[in-house]
Amino acid sequence: MQMKQTDKDSFMKLFNKFSDDERLLSVTSLKYMEHMKNALENMDLSDISMEEAIAVCQIVNTNAFDNGVCLNISRFKHSCLANAEYVWNDDLETRDVRAIKNIKEGEEICLNYQATSSYLTRAERQKNILEGFHFSCQCVACELTETEINQLDMKCLRYEELVNKVNMYKRMYGGNQGKARFESLTLTDEVIDSLNKMYKLARDMKIVTRLTIIQDILKCVYFISLYQFQETGVKHFYEDSKIFASGASKLAKILFGETNSYTQVWNERSGKSSQ
Repeated sequence: MQMKQTDKDSFMKLFNKFSDDERLLSVTSLKYMEHMKNALENMDLSDISMEEAIAVCQIVNTNAFDNGVCLNISRFKHSCLANAEYVWNDDLETRDVRAIKNIKEGEEICLNYQATSSYLTRAERQKNILEGFHFSCQCVACELTETEINQLDMKCLRYEELVNKVNMYKRMYGGNQGKARFESLTLTDEVIDSLNKMYKLARDMKIVTRLTIIQDILKCVYFISLYQFQETGVKHFYEDSKIFASGASKLAKILFGETNSYTQVWNERSGKSSQ
């Protein structure tokens, strides 16, 4: 399938982080350039010049999501405290951008380029952005006062500790999408408590993406709680599953819309009637 010429022109105008002086490129980018050039030299480029092929690869590396480059969405700038998020809409098979807070007229719409690791400390976030995109982040979350940055960093470190703790439990007890069977009710309560603390921290920190909260916290604790209720009949596990499913339902509505099938699944899990 051929791209339209207008799309080709738009693609070639997208930001190319490799256009900087090569001396300013990160080690990761320099290694990518080396591997990419080696690969291109072994390819048939009869329809495109080497220079154009290199530019295409550079633009893809700069702008690609996990399923390709989106000509419009790729133009949004980054913020660690973004006012919008990008999601994959299975119903429409589209990459969508959804506002996650009220955006004033004239206010710039920003996305978090580190969506899957949005909970990192300021120093770690800035290092990753500089390494991956060649700019220094000066967003609201990175320009807080020293006291505020220290306070947020402490929460980030605590959140990461909880992430590692939960992942350790899941590895030890064969967790699959949250369906882990732990060896005691006490241990299960401890895991659920850790996930609950992660949820509260994520809401307080405000930099953790909504999709991460659904996928890494609420989905996990929902399945653990539901599975334990089915295995033991202990009522509070059932109540926990409904509470966290309700939280996921609210966030899914923001990210995917009221009628989206993903939202409807969480509505059903929480006990809400489908619209």
